[in-house]
Amino acid sequence: MRTLSYLMPLLTLGLSASLAFAAPKLKVDLEGARDEVGFVFALNEGSLEGSALKASFVKGRLVVEVSGVKAARAWQKAWEKHPKVKRAIVYPSKSSRNKAYLKVRFASKLPQSARKGIQVTKRGGEVLVRLPWKGAPAWGEAPEPVAEPAPAQPNVMADLAPAEEPVSVKERAAALPQSDELTLGAGAATLERSATKAPQSFAAPDAHSPEPHELRRIHAELALAQTQVARSVSAVPRVLALPFGLLEASGANDETLKGFARLSCALLDEQMIANPELLWLNSAEVRSDAEQLRYQDTMLSVPKARALAAHEGADFVIRSGLRFEPGRAGIVRLNTQLISTMSGEVTEEFNYFLSEAKMRQAFEAAWRERTRTGAITRAALFPGWGHLHQGKKAAGWGYAGVGAALAAGAVASMVASYLARQDYLESDPSTAHRRADANAHTDRANLLWAGYGATWLASLLSTVATAKDHSHIDLSSLDLEEIEGRP
Repeated sequence: MRTLSYLMPLLTLGLSASLAFAAPKLKVDLEGARDEVGFVFALNEGSLEGSALKASFVKGRLVVEVSGVKAARAWQKAWEKHPKVKRAIVYPSKSSRNKAYLKVRFASKLPQSARKGIQVTKRGGEVLVRLPWKGAPAWGEAPEPVAEPAPAQPNVMADLAPAEEPVSVKERAAALPQSDELTLGAGAATLERSATKAPQSFAAPDAHSPEPHELRRIHAELALAQTQVARSVSAVPRVLALPFGLLEASGANDETLKGFARLSCALLDEQMIANPELLWLNSAEVRSDAEQLRYQDTMLSVPKARALAAHEGADFVIRSGLRFEPGRAGIVRLNTQLISTMSGEVTEEFNYFLSEAKMRQAFEAAWRERTRTGAITRAALFPGWGHLHQGKKAAGWGYAGVGAALAAGAVASMVASYLARQDYLESDPSTAHRRADANAHTDRANLLWAGYGATWLASLLSTVATAKDHSHIDLSSLDLEEIEGRP
């Protein structure tokens, strides 16, 4: 009975700890635009609801309270580059474990339009808090003179009429010499005759080059090229990154190309996601929508790509695909287009050639598969292992730490009990008290083992409830320099 009296508080503590470790954590990003300042709130796991946010102004500072989440205290130093943001901090509530705050101090006095026009908008799994701020310069740019209003643009959605191929390709085809090049029409991509493009200063791939391009270099050049083009049109462009598709169906090789496409998409994201010169839209929800719109097609059509970009408020959409190059064994072509959401014009188009062998080696090194069965099996062996297998590091290390501490304490108590019992069995009057010590150590060991069992059970049940089959690309384990054969 004494053991059970200790067990109940420990079970309660273990379950409370498991809930705390599993609580979603808050992430906040800044969106800087000419006429507004926006703060994007998201969770590391799951979707955030707009009702969880409460925005207010306290002594000229913006304070956003977010309920039902946890957050680590962190100053947002990178935001200080924005001309209107002086200082910002994300911090947890002192009175509640599941509440966090964002506090922003602005570089100048807030206009009334910003205070009264603040908006809280649900966007996919995120929530956007916007402050309309007319006259604010773009992030990283000096203020520009106010120009006369431009003529009203046509409605983007009404202008999305299906076409056989993008407008710019038709116009260039009439004026420029013709050659065999790969173009992407409104439907599936095919090998057709299109306008010959002038070589770009940052990348000039040769269709007859005997050697393919290096993997990381071509993705770095592609990122630079897309940024330069987008920035020439908008000071802070929003670019929607679609998942890479296939330029054409190739039967049994489609699955191989799909793997290569996921690798190329991840490599481009790595180059662009932290780019301070544009907003790179690549959320899992948007890419899931793109896959659904594509359905069984090898590529998402231009009209659907533009419609999705308009829905997400993007200025441009990147549409890319791969295929095995005919007549060139072991060569994979990567074609990508930067399309204007408003006009549907292909602003720029690039072709690169990759080594199939190196792509396969890089894909195998970066590919990770995590199954529900594997997670449950690991959770049954040791608490927290199943969560770590699923990529949930906070909960995994929490369960593992508590379980390891309890197990170590139980083993130490069992050893101490054994040594005390050996002293008592010597029948020496001076060691008669060791019997009580042995019993105390045994009771402590039983209590600690019971706590370990409670932690193990909580970890197992949590894994069974949340584990899913999923796979992903892990670039942290990919050494492209070794694959490319460079020192």
